[in-house]
Amino acid sequence: MGDKIWTGATSGAWDTAGNWRGGVAPIAKVAGVSMEEMFAVIATATGVTGNTSEVVTQMASAMNALLNPSKDMARLFEELGVKSGEALIQEKGFVGALQEVQKFSTSTGTAMTLNNTNTNGAADGTSQGWIGPIIAAAATASRRI
Repeated sequence: MGDKIWTGATSGAWDTAGNWRGGVAPIAKVAGVSMEEMFAVIATATGVTGNTSEVVTQMASAMNALLNPSKDMARLFEELGVKSGEALIQEKGFVGALQEVQKFSTSTGTAMTLNNTNTNGAADGTSQGWIGPIIAAAATASRRI
């Protein structure tokens, strides 16, 4: 584990080495997100969807949305045949769970809110928002681990 932390911290991707510890690591543990996937998302999405602090906030918010589902998120779980966000993450991984949320949102036209930004676009409706880029960045990183 120490080498993963060292690699992430020295890669230049993290603007502050401790951001991931308190911001997302405890939630990731509860959600069942692997340390490798958490580090991959942080390292890859930093600079793409925001600075490290913003990426950690985005990840924590998405995990919270999966752990504490809205009515629409619960409907997605039911359609996928999973009992919870933890079960979805265990089955598909964190990135796979986000991909399922995005597919559901697109196919049903349901705005699934994650971090005050829905999966159909930014809060102000002017851009794609962060979920598309974070999925793309994290999926690329996940294939490498």
